[in-house]
Amino acid sequence: MEDRRPIIWAVTIVIFVIATISVALYAISALFVVRKFTLPDYLMVIAWGLDCGMVAAVFVALAKGFGMHEHDIDPEDTVSVNKSIYVFHILYNLTPICAKSSILIFYFSLTRGKKVLLWANYSLLFIVVVVGLALTISQVFQCHPVSAVFELEKQTKKTCTNIFITAISTSPYNIATDIALLVIPIPRLTRNRLPYRQRLILVAIFGTGFLAIVADIIRITFLQNTAKAELTRLHSYYTADISNEDDTWYSAYSIMWSVIELEPFIMFDPRKESDTTPTSGGGGGGGGGGGEGREGPGEMMEILTRKEELELEGQSTTGNLERYPRNIRLLNLLNLRPRNMLGLNSKRAFAPNCLVTTLFFCWGTAYGFLNVLGVRFGQARFGPWESIALQSAYFLGYVPIPLLVGRRILKRSGFTAAFISGLYIYALGTLLFWPAAVLVSFPMSFISNLIIGSGLGILELTANLFIAICGPLEYAEIRLLIAQGFQGIGSLVSRLIAGKILLPHVNHIDEVINVQWAFLTIAIFDALLAVCFYYLPVPEAPDKDLDKLAQRRPANNARVLGFPVTYMTIVLGVSSQFFQEMGQQTRVTSYPDFVKKVMPKSKLSSEVDFASAGTAVWTFARFFAAYIQWKGFKPRWTLLICFVLGIVLGIICLTTTGAAPITAAVLLWGVFAPIYPLVYAISMRGMGVHTKTASSFMASSLSGAFLAYYARYGVC
Repeated sequence: MEDRRPIIWAVTIVIFVIATISVALYAISALFVVRKFTLPDYLMVIAWGLDCGMVAAVFVALAKGFGMHEHDIDPEDTVSVNKSIYVFHILYNLTPICAKSSILIFYFSLTRGKKVLLWANYSLLFIVVVVGLALTISQVFQCHPVSAVFELEKQTKKTCTNIFITAISTSPYNIATDIALLVIPIPRLTRNRLPYRQRLILVAIFGTGFLAIVADIIRITFLQNTAKAELTRLHSYYTADISNEDDTWYSAYSIMWSVIELEPFIMFDPRKESDTTPTSGGGGGGGGGGGEGREGPGEMMEILTRKEELELEGQSTTGNLERYPRNIRLLNLLNLRPRNMLGLNSKRAFAPNCLVTTLFFCWGTAYGFLNVLGVRFGQARFGPWESIALQSAYFLGYVPIPLLVGRRILKRSGFTAAFISGLYIYALGTLLFWPAAVLVSFPMSFISNLIIGSGLGILELTANLFIAICGPLEYAEIRLLIAQGFQGIGSLVSRLIAGKILLPHVNHIDEVINVQWAFLTIAIFDALLAVCFYYLPVPEAPDKDLDKLAQRRPANNARVLGFPVTYMTIVLGVSSQFFQEMGQQTRVTSYPDFVKKVMPKSKLSSEVDFASAGTAVWTFARFFAAYIQWKGFKPRWTLLICFVLGIVLGIICLTTTGAAPITAAVLLWGVFAPIYPLVYAISMRGMGVHTKTASSFMASSLSGAFLAYYARYGVC
């Protein structure tokens, strides 16, 4: 008889005892040393009490047979097991509400004076409470009537929600909030001038929260293995088909890891260090009787914030702050200040351009994965119109976000804030794909793609502008062509991996699970990359300096038909890119049908094969265009040649059959590749104070692809 109970007993007891000792020590410290019990303290004690109930529910379930196969459990104990697990799931959602709220309320004192961190703290607290309560209510009323929860034979898809599906689909929410809980305080802790050892201890205390993330990932793995086993048995890949059969065996380890996941937030409460760390002053200054040797949480906050305030006061005398608005100040680990990118020569601009080019490569890699995985997933699980809607939703995000959100962030807070915002929005969209895949939900999949496009729209606006203006402006086209060439390399590699290895057909549960893990990995990577950008001294470009630079070039003041030439250029650039992107996406999506018509036996019959070949040509063309620009060939002539060749190759595709139109279709990738970098760089010249606004319009012009999908499907 197989039995998982001994392991669950041992692990649960050990982890709960450690958490209890930790809370007891902290409570003793707060009551008898600090002599102050605040709202975060009460919430943490409540969380521990809920944790006790959760662990007790697990113990009762184990005593009644949970952890064994269903057929090995005494039928009389089945109801008791179900009641215990029912209570466990309710408390599992309530406990993190109290524990995380306790920590976030404590963070308010840590983030004071930092508007961005403060609002992030408020937002996360709102999400934790609202989503947690929603999940709790859904658990309480998972069946109608509620009594059906305790009797499996009464449960049907009409009377009960599938608790297993809920557990899998909400897992990314737990990971996302755990990561955010760790990210919010660490920038503040690493920016002050505490002694290295003390700062390292503080960071390590907060870093122990990664144990919760690791535990949650392991928990997801057990849930996925359970889903895989059940769906393989049922010959299906829809999680809705999973039943509660033998749930006492399959879900045992996931329950254990659920307990482990919650304990770090209780064991490693950051206030234990902040409330009891002595300050550098003596104990007698200004205190009343009995005050010696005591300190409240505010004294630790004084250590964490006062030295940073003194540091900033000292910097204000250097004259550096006059060159940058206060709201885009950025300090890295070495307290370096970002340079003004408009004054950098080619040598000094090399490092920051390499940094953002790395972002282009990672961005291209992620886009290649998302494009192949998302398209194939949509084709396998939804109808043709729904699949088209999912693909177009990505570009729909480019319409409002760069103009309404990205532009405002870039102008008010600078490049660093825009990079971070774009990456976090992008990560949010990829996280939403997980529950969308589990629930096979078209609305959620649509929203996921929309948010992904919104995040990449902000990155498009920010990264392209950064490359174009960071360094001598006469080399703007060259820098942009090279950076976007590396984006093509990342996209090519990821397309091949996604299309040939991860998801060749989307007809097996293993492949569906691969899609979910790929999207989750991308989300975590984006979040970590955003944290890295916070610390790096990214150069900035204030609007007033952009305006001064534009005034130095007399040609920027010329007029055409009574309008400033710079305005005419940006209008032509936006409209040109809008229609070029529309044509490009129409060409790419219609290729399989095109091949069947002109050359049915072509080896490039699949969309992945064609896109991979085209991306290779696309990448080479951008590097080649950068080379000829470096040799002195004018960007405007290169642009003209590309447009003319595009028309010629398009005519060949329309009027011939056999290998000629196939070759022309692949070459079109190379012809169109340099167009966007060249149009973008030319359009940005001379815009002055309106440069960032112009860049947002150029990013939004890529939304032309949104209409292309519907036009192509309606015509074909």
